[in-house]
Amino acid sequence: MSVAQLPFITTPVKKTTVVGNAEIGELEFPVFNGLTVAETSWLQQSGATKTAFAFTARCALKIAKEEKVKPIDAHAFVAKVLAGGVGANVQFNAKEENWQVKYLPDLEQAGLEVLEVSVKNQIALVTTVIRHRLEGQGEWDIASTQTLPQALVDAIYTFAVGEQQGGVEYDEEKAKEELAEALGKSQKGPTKKRSRSTGRKPSTTQETSTPQIETSPVSDSETSSLPTSSTV
Repeated sequence: MSVAQLPFITTPVKKTTVVGNAEIGELEFPVFNGLTVAETSWLQQSGATKTAFAFTARCALKIAKEEKVKPIDAHAFVAKVLAGGVGANVQFNAKEENWQVKYLPDLEQAGLEVLEVSVKNQIALVTTVIRHRLEGQGEWDIASTQTLPQALVDAIYTFAVGEQQGGVEYDEEKAKEELAEALGKSQKGPTKKRSRSTGRKPSTTQETSTPQIETSPVSDSETSSLPTSSTV
């Protein structure tokens, strides 16, 4: 029995939203205010739950050992460098400015590895919403998503992240701020919050065919502290 066949007393509300624009193309997605069980399961199977912690930790442990500082403090520095690299408003003291020069190759390598994980997770999330929400796309895969224009991938990703966060509007500035905290729990130099327009408003109709299904989203939650040994 499918969900559409359940004998609801109150019929679930069907919502849709248009993603994209006339230039890159427009797609209409169902809105559930959360990922479905199938979408979450597919993400887990695709390996999209990998995190960047191992890469940042390796760099931080090297700095901690050579500079004789606490690993958690070194990790907070690495997190600030990476967050600053994506536009977050972070501040460095004189010691940290010297570290940026001294450990530039290590910081660049960590940044590349974190970026690689982020791109893979982005593509996986876009793939799962196309695969499970667009009619006739049940065989859509990672390779298919990689053929799309970046602008369209970005538009679908913005929608998908909002769904992953329970229907909360995706805010790029807030995401940068959360990146700094997730990587190293650094509270220095917070970014200024700005509102962001979502474009078209979702349309709403009352139907029995599509229920709202919500599950806990898959996220790249990071561990807030480092081990004190030199083993990651």
